[in-house]
Amino acid sequence: MDKEKLENLINKFFLKQLTLDEKVEFEDILKSSDEARKLFRQWSFIQRGVETIQFNKTCTPPELDINIRDQKEKSNRVNLWKQRIINVAAVLTIPLLIGFLYLFLEKSSSLEQMSHDLSYTNTNSKAILITLPDSSRVYLYAKSTLKFPSVFTKNERHVKLTGEATFEVVSDPENPFYVETLDGAKVKAYGTKFNVYGYEDDDIVQVYLERGKVNFSSPYLSEATAMRASTKLEFNRKSKSIQVLPSDAFEYEAYEKGILLFRSTSLERITKKLSRVYDVDIEIRDNQLRHYPITGVFENKSITQILDVLQMSSPDLKWKKEKEKIILYRKP
Repeated sequence: MDKEKLENLINKFFLKQLTLDEKVEFEDILKSSDEARKLFRQWSFIQRGVETIQFNKTCTPPELDINIRDQKEKSNRVNLWKQRIINVAAVLTIPLLIGFLYLFLEKSSSLEQMSHDLSYTNTNSKAILITLPDSSRVYLYAKSTLKFPSVFTKNERHVKLTGEATFEVVSDPENPFYVETLDGAKVKAYGTKFNVYGYEDDDIVQVYLERGKVNFSSPYLSEATAMRASTKLEFNRKSKSIQVLPSDAFEYEAYEKGILLFRSTSLERITKKLSRVYDVDIEIRDNQLRHYPITGVFENKSITQILDVLQMSSPDLKWKKEKEKIILYRKP
C-alpha cells in the first residue's frame, strides 16, 4: 500500500475534492486493505474531533446552508493538517492531539440530543437546492418534502422523502446514506448521484442511477436489488413487482434546470407531473387517452401553452376548463 498516496486521497476526501476516478480508487483501497481502513479511521477520528471542538466553540447547532457551500482549500496536504491542529490547540503532536480530542469526544453524544429534525417542502414549480449536514446536495422538486436531522449521527446518514428529488451524495464508505420513501422502501448509497420518485398518490416508486452503485430494498421484497449506472428501477406498490431497465440522465438533468422533457411518456404520467409543477387539478375523462404516448420539451411555458401543444399532437385529444379543473377528453 502506498501510504503517501492514500493520505493524499484521504486529504482530498475531507476537502470534497475527489474526482470520480479517485472516488472509485479510494473506495477500492478501503475495501481491500485493513491497514488503509485503520488509517482512514484515525483521520476520521481527528476530523470528527475538530468538528466537535468547532461546534462547542460556537455553542449553537450548525446552520443548514441552502446554497452550495464551497469548501475547497488551496493549501497542500501538510499545511492542511498543520492548520487544523493549530486551529485546535496551537502546536500539538498527533498523539497529544488524539488524547486531547478524547476529552471533547466524550461530549459528542450531546450532539444527538442537540440535533433536531428539519423539514423542507417545495411549493414552487422550480427545483430548490438543499445542502445537507454532510455537504451532500439535494434538488427537491415540486410538491415534494424532505426530512432529515440537523446533525447526522450513529454512523449513517438518513433522510426521508415524499415526492421527487435528485441526490448528489458525498462519498463516505464508513457511513452509508439512506433515502427512505413510501412504505419503508429505501435506497442505500455511499457516494453517487441518483434520482428518487415516490409520491403518495402514485403506485410507482422509481430510482434512476446516474453513476456509482446503489441498493433498493423494500419490506415487501425478499432481498435488496443492486443497481448499476444508467439504469432505472420501477417498483409497483400495488403488485409488489420490480423491474430494472436501461435509461439515461436527459430527463432528470432537464428537470434540474426547470425543463420538462417527455419521451414516449404516457399522457397519464405527463398530467401527474403537470399537476404538481403548475399546482392545477387535471382530469382525464377517457381511459383510452391515459396510455397515449407523447414526446415533447417544454421550457418557460404556461400550462395553457403546454395543453395547446398536447392537443395539437393528437387529433383525438381536446382540453377545456371547468371551474378550477382542467379536463382532458376525446374529440367527439
